[in-house]
Amino acid sequence: MLYAAGMNLGGRIALALRELGWQQVDLLQRVPGLEAATLSALLTRDSQRSAYAADISRALGTELHWLLTGEGRQWRPGQRQSQSQTLGPTLEPGPDIAGYVPLISWVAAGVWTPIAESDEVEAWLPSLRKLSPQAFALRVRGISMEPLFQAGDILFVDPEVIPDHKRYVVVRLDREAEATFKQLIVEGPKRYLKALNPAWPDPMIEINGHCTLIGVVVGKWVEL
Repeated sequence: MLYAAGMNLGGRIALALRELGWQQVDLLQRVPGLEAATLSALLTRDSQRSAYAADISRALGTELHWLLTGEGRQWRPGQRQSQSQTLGPTLEPGPDIAGYVPLISWVAAGVWTPIAESDEVEAWLPSLRKLSPQAFALRVRGISMEPLFQAGDILFVDPEVIPDHKRYVVVRLDREAEATFKQLIVEGPKRYLKALNPAWPDPMIEINGHCTLIGVVVGKWVEL
């Protein structure tokens, strides 16, 4: 295993993932507490140590000594198997992950600037489509956008997408600290923010320049 011995820890993790046919999300699902940002850092930085090494080794089915050093036997006896075998005959591998976006609060969204690490980031979530570096995620609150968007749904928001008519947008109204989420309605020179819930008070609000467009919703993820 001279080839593996010449790698760092992240390189050996990536090698095992490739040989198993796994994506990063498959490993994240099997290692409690391992965040996407932590795994991404492991895979891209020159490191030989991690507090998660033993758990990662157990999840992958590799020998811990091999994972840490690249020496000795790579796989524990009977542990190497393809992803299709792991998932079972009725399941198929999921789609590739295109990147990760930070899940932030509505207050942070109101003053959002792209950041790599911050106390404002609750988690890093995998995205199935390529988004701009400024993209982020928000957790839906309230009932104003029901029935299409329920409380707890996670929105993926991209500030670089053009806010066309009937797109769902995240905006911050003047004198408001938090961002809000509504459908954009364009009628000639006028623009409105529309709540989808027909029972919502003031379901249509005209915006006359006294708001800041933060981004366009490009997808959602529903937590089961």
